[in-house]
Amino acid sequence: MNRTSRLARLICLLIVLAAFFCFVASIEWRLAEAQGTNGRIAFTSDSTIYTINPDGSGITQLTPSGSGTFDRLPAWSPDGTKIAFGRTTFQISAPEIYVMNADGSNQTRITTNSASDRQPSWSPDGTRLAFVSNRDGNDEIYVMNADGSNQTRLTNNADFDFDPAWSPDGTRIAFTSTRDFPGITGNIANGFEVYVMNADGTNPVRLTNNSASDSGPSWSPDGTRIAFASQRDGLALVYVMNADGSNQINITQSTTIDSSDPEWSPDGSRIAFTSYKRVGQTSSDDIFLINADGSNITRVTNSSFDEHDLSWQPGLSAPTPTPTPSPTPTPSPTPSFTVSGVVTDASSKGIAEVAMVLLNDVSGTQITFTDQSGGYVFTYAGGVSHSLFVTPTESGYSFSPLSIGFVSSRTLSGNQTASFTGTPSSSPPPGQAPILLTQENSLRALALDSVTMMSEPFPITGTYNFSADQRTRVSFFVMNLELGAGETSSVITAQAQDSLGQVFPLTVEYFGAVPNFGWLKQVVVKLPDQIANSVEVRVSLSVRGTAGNKVIVKVQP
Repeated sequence: MNRTSRLARLICLLIVLAAFFCFVASIEWRLAEAQGTNGRIAFTSDSTIYTINPDGSGITQLTPSGSGTFDRLPAWSPDGTKIAFGRTTFQISAPEIYVMNADGSNQTRITTNSASDRQPSWSPDGTRLAFVSNRDGNDEIYVMNADGSNQTRLTNNADFDFDPAWSPDGTRIAFTSTRDFPGITGNIANGFEVYVMNADGTNPVRLTNNSASDSGPSWSPDGTRIAFASQRDGLALVYVMNADGSNQINITQSTTIDSSDPEWSPDGSRIAFTSYKRVGQTSSDDIFLINADGSNITRVTNSSFDEHDLSWQPGLSAPTPTPTPSPTPTPSPTPSFTVSGVVTDASSKGIAEVAMVLLNDVSGTQITFTDQSGGYVFTYAGGVSHSLFVTPTESGYSFSPLSIGFVSSRTLSGNQTASFTGTPSSSPPPGQAPILLTQENSLRALALDSVTMMSEPFPITGTYNFSADQRTRVSFFVMNLELGAGETSSVITAQAQDSLGQVFPLTVEYFGAVPNFGWLKQVVVKLPDQIANSVEVRVSLSVRGTAGNKVIVKVQP
């Protein structure tokens, strides 16, 4: 109990005083007031439009597949009864805009043009549709009545204007344009920036300013924020900014796992998006939800096709009969299970106060200590993790096996047992893998600036680090790492990997035990100039050629 309580105090000190306050200070979220109830999510999969409940149930196909029709970009009407979308057929090579009922019935074409008409966006009162057409030679934004009449051009630019999104109050339209990069060639997407203009096309104002793609704006229901997709960190990610372009923040807090196609829920509490890296596939995207404050990412779909073009239906407001009152069901808690076992010596006697580490592929690391009988227990959430690894670590001991893992191609559930035998040893066992510790319930590193004791993001250089090169040194906290007799920190190597797969060696400058916590070690590395623009990297240690786990670290130029 004494060592466990000391561990709790240490982790609280490192996380609460350093990581927590820095994190909260850097991100201030204001949840939007409820704007309505949330209906179904419309999306495109394999050029067919479907709808699905936000919990992943009730998937419904609305438009035909395999019949020569190719449907994209559904958009719910403000009352939730209709969907506008773009359709291409074998007979019509350029997309035209159609409108159908929410159940897929009464599919009606409302534009007739030899050019491309696409990307419909409803006005908040449901009387008009903004859309994109190249009928005048290049992509411009137009507006028309909901029945297709009175088509009027809003933008007039020699470059591309697209992705119209009407503000909730109907006074403005956000859109994507390359207008500040006239005649751009090569990767045209690098010229995509997000703008906003009055609903009549006047007074366009640029909101983003990047050398990479910023596109696909989506208004929050209260009109104060805009979500959009950005490539500024090397792959598609969802950002949120104020409606005036200020305070641009990566909502998913990661630059190694992609996210795109952001779409606000009608009540403003969540954002839907698509991702492929989160599902372990590189050829298909699935739909995920995230709370508006960046927490609680959950998966909605699970298919082998790409899902894109998200649109969230406002809840229908038609009155319903008052139901007979019934007891409110109690939500089913997420089931939890244990990983437990004993650590004994060669004569089967329990070894007390052995530090045990549980490495979870979703929630990082947990630490506990064996009791007087050598027993220990961890708790984990069922149906979440794909792998769990238990490792005992104690100076002066060698354990067999070195580690025990539980791995599933789906997700793990059920109680697991992992027991070990410890043998006194004067040297570390071959194959011992170092374990970098993470913040609580996270894959982010438990790390601090070695001088200022501040948490991430870490600048590459600084004026307060007392070194001649002014380079930042970062302290990582690690377990299951011991040096043998005569060994130095030269047997430890460190590296960082960015979102593009580039690997950067990190110079290890110090290794030692944390004072008063001999079971906990500290490794100090120097940050190289080359990762200054990586934004976020995965750091790992190797000892005598054996690599350990990877932890996420945010850096800044």
